[in-house]
Amino acid sequence: QIFLNVRLTQQENDLLREMHKLVQKRGLGGPNGEFPRYMEQHALRMLQTSKFKVSKAVDMMNSFRKERVRRLPLQEDGVKRDLQSGWIYWHGRDRSCRPCLVIRLDRLGELGRDRERTVRTVIFTLEYALRYAMVPGRVENWVVIIDLVNVMSAINPLHFTSLIGTATAIGATLEKIYCGRMGWIRIVNMPGGAFVNKLVTGTIPSEKRDKVMFPMDIGQDLSELFEPNQLERKYGGLAPDLQPHEVYPYKFFPNARGLASNVKGVDGGEEQPKDGTPEEVRESEAFSLHHSTSLFFHEGLLWDESCPLAKQKWAEEAKKHCLTPYSAKALSEPELSGEVVQPVRDMHSWLARSNPAAMRHQKHLDHLPPRTTTSTTRTDPDDDDSHFEDILPIKNFHNISL
Repeated sequence: QIFLNVRLTQQENDLLREMHKLVQKRGLGGPNGEFPRYMEQHALRMLQTSKFKVSKAVDMMNSFRKERVRRLPLQEDGVKRDLQSGWIYWHGRDRSCRPCLVIRLDRLGELGRDRERTVRTVIFTLEYALRYAMVPGRVENWVVIIDLVNVMSAINPLHFTSLIGTATAIGATLEKIYCGRMGWIRIVNMPGGAFVNKLVTGTIPSEKRDKVMFPMDIGQDLSELFEPNQLERKYGGLAPDLQPHEVYPYKFFPNARGLASNVKGVDGGEEQPKDGTPEEVRESEAFSLHHSTSLFFHEGLLWDESCPLAKQKWAEEAKKHCLTPYSAKALSEPELSGEVVQPVRDMHSWLARSNPAAMRHQKHLDHLPPRTTTSTTRTDPDDDDSHFEDILPIKNFHNISL
């Protein structure tokens, strides 16, 4: 569901107006009811999660501040060891370009008995996606695979109670802090038993339980949602199965939308790389787009028209975003900007607007001999700036529906 860089309905603006009034009354934001900076982009998601009950949505701000804001910023050094335990990680995107979160509860180990460490690891992982994997107005959600393989043999029965508490904390984090982001959940390798049911149920936000499925044939189910190179082999894909220490830095790959089928040579019987990505697609990513993006790009704007002050905060800035045709047309209306705003529908237009220097660099690379190898991970990301191309999902922009 899209909330940012898109025009809102009259009902949504009316609710935001009421929310501004209540924020002002409770003294939670600016003197005129402005939303705190940390929730500007999240206000409408909070309203939806609260079933459009304004008072409840404002109450969520306290949870948002308590659970998220007080823990930020999180530094990689403080969570890296827990990230490399391999229990939660990003791996590829589905065909809608939504990043895929994999949760392996059997790898929690001692971390499962420490709620704070677990929540910090979850927050770091999800904040990474918000900062680097989202494209507001186009991709604003993620999908989740919860893998319960070996969970019964890996968990000490003496720790069941603490693990259920940890699972509940994970669920609360997903529900209260990152509400409105879940596309779907697939739970795979599900063993029997009341304990496992309770453990898993605790991790799933209550409003998303209708989006949970338990596929019997993992490969068949996920093959309808992903290109093969986006998934590990154990889930029916072509990417290597990762050991716990290999999951971070996170792995993202080209061709999330299946563009390979439209690339010359794919159907001509030529041998393709082992991960299923045609060389032609690889060559379109000859340089990193990391420096062409910013927090402004990934964060997006809530087009709040509930009052003149709210509108003033985003109206001019919205023109600088790479908008869909629908949003560009809306922003061109007289009551918004009154100017003709051009949509961005391909990489050439995107680079021309976001980073002309990068576009010139791409033209230079078009004349270079093709690369013979492409790494999907680096052992020392501090060697040079090119590591962003390998470990950041920005490289997948050409897969996003522009």
